[in-house]
Amino acid sequence: MSKQQARHAYSHWRTGFQALHRSAWNGGYEIINKADGPTQIDLYDEISPFGIDARAFVKELRDVRGPVDLHLNSPGGNIFDGIAIYNALKQRKEPLAITVDGLAASAASFIAMAADEGELAMAPHSALMIHDGWGMCVGNAADMVKLAEDLDRASDNIASIYAERSGKEVAHWRDLMREETWFDDYEAVDAGLADRVLGQAPKPAKSKGPVNSKKHLQNAAVDETPWDGNAVYAAGSASSNPEAFFRAVCAGEKTVGNPDTQAHWALPHHKEPGAPPNRKGVSSALGYLPATHDLRDPAAARAHLEAHERAMGNPSQGHAESELAAMATALRKVD
Repeated sequence: MSKQQARHAYSHWRTGFQALHRSAWNGGYEIINKADGPTQIDLYDEISPFGIDARAFVKELRDVRGPVDLHLNSPGGNIFDGIAIYNALKQRKEPLAITVDGLAASAASFIAMAADEGELAMAPHSALMIHDGWGMCVGNAADMVKLAEDLDRASDNIASIYAERSGKEVAHWRDLMREETWFDDYEAVDAGLADRVLGQAPKPAKSKGPVNSKKHLQNAAVDETPWDGNAVYAAGSASSNPEAFFRAVCAGEKTVGNPDTQAHWALPHHKEPGAPPNRKGVSSALGYLPATHDLRDPAAARAHLEAHERAMGNPSQGHAESELAAMATALRKVD
């Protein structure tokens, strides 16, 4: 089959699939002009002519006046359609808030980055996924090499969007994209890709000053101050929403105890919701993990803490000794 034939066949497949998709799912987007507040826009489909068509969406967006409250639940789609939507949103002068209601994956994940500073929220239990761009090629070896180069260039471009939002380097995001990385609601906030989880206080505003070194970038997201887990628990108990506070600062949830109380949560390592992980708190939590009973998912708690440790760089060596001490305490209780 020649390239022209391949393109012709694809054109027919696309037309037929698009008609089937629209009739079966009735997906796409919806713009709700509310008289008593911001215009609500729901992007609840894939980013492509099969779902959310960039040309049609941007055309309608230009007619929207005033603040916008955009909600996302999309598996992503075409890179350049996604970039067109991202840029159309970024170029608006009116306030723009974005909420990930379910999933913002692939192209939808960088569309989310268009939100104003402090206005990108993750709904509880939502998720965000990033990965390298991918595509298909029909042709010879040179065509495929060229596609690989084009995909690398496109992926670097996407990584620069995450870097601009988070203050972390492009190379950091490319590494995570190559692995296809998933973030739950709180992990997206910890990574700097979102500002808050709905129901939580916003993160403190990021510094607008210049960042000149990789070391500064790494340390900017780490709390190096002394750790006092009891003080964190006391602050959570005194907060207006203890469950949300503890969920945001702890790695482990227990199967016992009231979620509004300290007894239901374990392994705190942030001093408050939205704060960066505390290095000594992470080390302490890893040390106490083996002796912590009734955890709903010990493996997930360990993975969460170890991910923080890797991201912080030069992980503390103290948690091994703490872990041995915690194990010894547990054995004494058994005896």
